[in-house]
Amino acid sequence: MQNLIDSLDKTKLDAAIVSMGNLSLLKTAFKKAKREGKLSVAFIGGSITQGFCSSDEKSCFAYLSYLWFRENFPEAEIEYINAGIGATTSLIGVHRLERDVLSHSPDVVFVEFAVNDKSSMLDCKAYESLIRRLLLSANPPAVIELFTSCDDGSNVQEQQIRIGQNYSLPMLSYRDLIQGEIKKGVISWKDVSPDTVHPNDLGHRVISILVGRFLDRAMAAQTPPATEKALPAPVYGDEYINGEILSSNELSPSKLMGFEPYEGFQRFHNGWKSPKGQTSHMELSIKARNVFLLFKKGISTDSGSVLIECDGKVSEADSFFENGWGDFAETMRIASSETEKEFQIKITKDNADKEFVILGFLVSK
Repeated sequence: MQNLIDSLDKTKLDAAIVSMGNLSLLKTAFKKAKREGKLSVAFIGGSITQGFCSSDEKSCFAYLSYLWFRENFPEAEIEYINAGIGATTSLIGVHRLERDVLSHSPDVVFVEFAVNDKSSMLDCKAYESLIRRLLLSANPPAVIELFTSCDDGSNVQEQQIRIGQNYSLPMLSYRDLIQGEIKKGVISWKDVSPDTVHPNDLGHRVISILVGRFLDRAMAAQTPPATEKALPAPVYGDEYINGEILSSNELSPSKLMGFEPYEGFQRFHNGWKSPKGQTSHMELSIKARNVFLLFKKGISTDSGSVLIECDGKVSEADSFFENGWGDFAETMRIASSETEKEFQIKITKDNADKEFVILGFLVSK
């Protein structure tokens, strides 16, 4: 709908820029692109970042936003990193941050988890842990928060804005922009999305226009030289800041019966699968403060459950997503302590008629 694109004047776009934030790290990235002729731009988030419901990978907002850097620094080599994984939250995000983002030494990182996270203290701490880990990395990138939207306007941008304000981050709200146009009758939600969450090509284009407007303003802004200073205290907490995902590459169960090597699902590899037709049991030790089971949840009626015993407590992880929309990576907390300790974990699948897939363990110390 060209009328929507044409209606997005600077006033509307600027109103959707929640904060320009401290631009010193972004200015440093711009200077690097000109001086060294290279730049690395990363995007981490859920299925919207991944590009779900865009017609192809080059029609999603992340790629379209990356094109801004190519157009504005034509002589530079621009690396594009799309670390979006559908249906994942910032809890999984912070645990895979080193592997999927920081390992590339990015200069700019866009973070998009506003519709995947919930208004829980767990997600508040996980998101802030992710932000702080980026800002405390050896070569901290410019971090930009992006808030997407569900059809009813719901997201958790308020709690993420509190975090962004604490660290003076740039923040952009597609929710505010698109819902404002819907309320004015310029468009309806179905014009920008085929479902209740994911933008179509037009929606992705609108997000990239908002990102481009912010970057244009940042490029033109005059900012004082960056000065080194310590991060402020966390708003919610950062107990997952050193999180990682451990798989069969890093863990060797002391007992392993009925589980077979599992090649992977999405970007999670080297797990374990208990196939249909056999019972299974696993025992392992993990030294940490927090341990979450990462497992595949699916719509197949073959999807079963396991019992997990740790510290004398028994819990059940059910991998059947009844009446669901598809398969995804789910998490379940199985161990937590104020201090680092050795957890003895036992996982048992008794029902041989079902299968269960362990993708790994989210571990923070």
